[in-house]
Amino acid sequence: MNGPSLRCMNCGKACGSNAALYAQVFVCLTCHKMATSLEAGIQRELNGLMVVMRDRIREALVTGKCFYPEAKEAIAPSQKRDIVHALVDLMQKKGAAHEHSGDISDSVHTLQEDREH
Repeated sequence: MNGPSLRCMNCGKACGSNAALYAQVFVCLTCHKMATSLEAGIQRELNGLMVVMRDRIREALVTGKCFYPEAKEAIAPSQKRDIVHALVDLMQKKGAAHEHSGDISDSVHTLQEDREH
């Protein structure tokens, strides 16, 4: 008596006992590995940006040019989101250039095409 098999929320494939949660999303192990790999890559890029930022702050301190921005110059949350999205886009382009296998959106389109067939 087999009940309906749970399916991956990303690729739609039946998971059976080979499933995991990523950010509270039910996915197959392949999609989980992909998501954690993407997250790790983004984390490495962010760590690199932190090093650059730290160096820029250090340079500003050494030269006496480090001050809090005026309130009117503060970055709005929506602008911060735009910056993060731009960084993710840059990372995707960088990954595509290194791997020559397409970016994340190519993989998503392929998965969507597989679901339709």
